[in-house]
Order: sequence, then C-alpha cells, then structure tokens
Amino acid sequence: MPRVLGYTFEADVHCADCAVQAAAAGGRLAADSGGPLGTDEHGLPFALRDREGNPVRPVFSTDEAEGLRCGCCGAPLAD
Repeated sequence: MPRVLGYTFEADVHCADCAVQAAAAGGRLAADSGGPLGTDEHGLPFALRDREGNPVRPVFSTDEAEGLRCGCCGAPLAD
C-alpha cells in the first residue's frame, strides 16, 4: 500500500513533519470545507488548501520522489 512521504504546497514539496507543523501553525494551511471528510496517516485532513488557495497534494511512495527534499527543513523524502 502506498504511503504518504510528503506534500506539495506553497509551490514546493514538504516532508510530512513540516506539513503537520504548517497545519498546526494556522494561516499556512486550512481545511477545505467542500472536500472529503477524514484525515490521512499523518492526521492531516484529506482536503487542505495553502494560503494561496491551492490544494495541498500528497506525494506517495509510488511517485517519482527520488532526490526530492523538503523545502522547509531539507530532509529527503525517502521511503
């Protein structure tokens, strides 16, 4: 089963830990009330939007994520 390695938002890719922190900080990510209900394996709502109004997309372990690094902390998005 594919796992969520990170997320894309604010025109960059972010590790799961930084995405959770961005959601908790308020203002950077917000739940989209029109989207599906529930949360993913990291506790983030399935429907999130960044502060620019763009949808937050997961990066799965089955995606071409080799060499990707978090835009916040620099950690590699590795499986």
